[in-house]
Amino acid sequence: MAVTIKELNLKSFGKFKDFKLKLHDGLNIIFGDNEAGKTTIQLFIKTMFYGFQKQSRRTGLTDRERARPWDGSACSGSIVFSDGAREIEIVRKFGKTKSGDKIEAFDTVTGERIPEYSVNEPGKAIFDMSCGMFEKTIWIKQGGVPISGRDDEIINKLINLSETGADDVSVSKAFDKLKSQRVGLKADGRIRKPGIIDSLEEKRRTLKAEALREEDIKRQIESCQKRIDALKNENVILESRVSEIKVRVKADKDREKVDRAEKLSQCIKKKKTLLNTKAYRNMQGITKDEVDGINELSDKLESRAGAVEELENNDIYELQEKRSGLKTIGRFGLIFIALGLVLLITSGQIVSAAEIAATVKTAFYVLGIAVLALGAGLSIYVGFYGRKLKRLIRLAQLDFEDGKAEFSAETDRLKKELRDRLAEFGCEDIDEFGIMYGEYRRTASELEALDNVYRAFLGSDEIHKLLEEAAELKNSNSIDTTKPAPANADGLLEDIQRRIAENNDNISKIENKVGYEYRSKNNLADIRSEIESVENGIRSAYDELEAVKLAEDVLSEAYNTVKSDFTPYVNAEAKKIIMRLTNGKYNDIRVSDGFDVMISDSDRYHVEAEYMSMGTYEQIYFALRMAVAKLTSGEDCMMFFDDIFMTFDDGRAYEALKYICGEAKTRQILLFTCRGSDVRNAEKLDKSGASVLDLNEMQKSALNIESTAR
Repeated sequence: MAVTIKELNLKSFGKFKDFKLKLHDGLNIIFGDNEAGKTTIQLFIKTMFYGFQKQSRRTGLTDRERARPWDGSACSGSIVFSDGAREIEIVRKFGKTKSGDKIEAFDTVTGERIPEYSVNEPGKAIFDMSCGMFEKTIWIKQGGVPISGRDDEIINKLINLSETGADDVSVSKAFDKLKSQRVGLKADGRIRKPGIIDSLEEKRRTLKAEALREEDIKRQIESCQKRIDALKNENVILESRVSEIKVRVKADKDREKVDRAEKLSQCIKKKKTLLNTKAYRNMQGITKDEVDGINELSDKLESRAGAVEELENNDIYELQEKRSGLKTIGRFGLIFIALGLVLLITSGQIVSAAEIAATVKTAFYVLGIAVLALGAGLSIYVGFYGRKLKRLIRLAQLDFEDGKAEFSAETDRLKKELRDRLAEFGCEDIDEFGIMYGEYRRTASELEALDNVYRAFLGSDEIHKLLEEAAELKNSNSIDTTKPAPANADGLLEDIQRRIAENNDNISKIENKVGYEYRSKNNLADIRSEIESVENGIRSAYDELEAVKLAEDVLSEAYNTVKSDFTPYVNAEAKKIIMRLTNGKYNDIRVSDGFDVMISDSDRYHVEAEYMSMGTYEQIYFALRMAVAKLTSGEDCMMFFDDIFMTFDDGRAYEALKYICGEAKTRQILLFTCRGSDVRNAEKLDKSGASVLDLNEMQKSALNIESTAR
């Protein structure tokens, strides 16, 4: 199936904007000076068929960056070609990255979309080769990458040709299929995608890890369950202890209730006794004023009790006391008179003539006179004042007798009033009243205290209900058999209940942990069964892998046996081409299965190609590339040449161009050159008319048209 390009439409690509090239069958020479756009057009053709290939920026700008339009618009264009049966147009628009690229391929006649070409690299389907093989076979350029080493894609095509005569029976496909089966079973170090064995082994590892996890979860759950059971058992004991304490606390309260009931009964009994005492009955309701009134009457009578005698004594006694004092003074007067007489008598008896005796006698005499005078004076005073006091005493006695009758009448009235009041309270005299009132006060105090005790014991209960409940409790005998509650029972209950709450909280946390952290995803027995099934699959896959490796080894041995058989084909074709290019100077060429080349001249000297001049080296590899292209791509596959004659001399360039013109009779060829001689030689050689596309002239015309339009 011959492929020929009909039209290139560089809508927006590099320096070109809405630039079209019409191509023809046979030889198309695209001529232009440096920077005329030849490289851009070549990149456009390759990109339309294979897209932008992944490149590293270490070598400079990538092809995507080189193709970026100068006006900043999106990179786009289309290519029209024939595949021998249909005329097809591929329309592409490129984004900044591969993800932004778009492509559509459709039949230009029917408009039908062609899915197999609407992919990123339609050239693989169009030319039946990868981009790498495309560049190494039908795309030949000066200084390009020569074929060297083991290029499996090219070698496999050549082997197929040598063994079957056709390139659609691929040994590489067999290798690829076996390799695909092998890496599908177990990936090698270069394959990232895991094979069946890798997946199964990974699954086995995962399952074993899951089994270990499930076993660990099982152990953790068992440990947690033991902890939960221990906490629950502890709570049972604690709750039993709480119940016991509560029973004992209740028993204490019941005992306290019975005790209160008994004390209340005693209070009631004692109250009845106190209320029935004579003093409380007689004086119940007595007021303070009444008590004060009785006491006041009693005090008045008591104050009157000797008031007459006291009155008499007060007045008469005072006068009598004064009279008694006068009598004493009178006695002292008599004594002084007697003493004066003694002193006078004594002085008369002193007869001594001595001066001292005379002095003493005089002193006694004077003193006797003085004492006698004092005694006489006192006696006179007593006699005068005594008579006066006697008269006063008589008058006082007469006054006392007059007031005594009136005082007695008032006293009798008060006594009667007191007796009447005392009689109201059952008392005969004030002493009995005082004793009875004292008993009443004590009784009232006892009743008040008893009422306080009563209220304290009764609290908020009803007395009748309390007594009934106490009687029932006492009859039940339960309070007698229950032990007393421990000291600080409330605090103990609070501590126990807090411990129970903590245990319940811990149980809840452990259960949540079991429910979430230790949640089992699969049954352990199911996991182990699945592990056994996976291991059986691994053993089966390894058996299959060994069979595939054996097949690869057998095929590789056979491949190595026939691989060298393709060299005669290459050698024969390359020999024809090199002889034409060199006019027979080099008449033999030998190419190894690794594309190492040796050449011999007419003298039969074989020389490695690397030792030849650059021009000869380029010609040798031109011959090799043409031979490989013809053998791998066929006699009618289009070819591309990019300034391949730069190192050729005029003669060999002419011969090479002559050869290309001959090839252009059966295939489309695009020759890019900046050499005017190549254009002239092609016009001489291809008299039927090679299509020459002068980029220089075309761009000048475009500028003139644009200038005229302006």
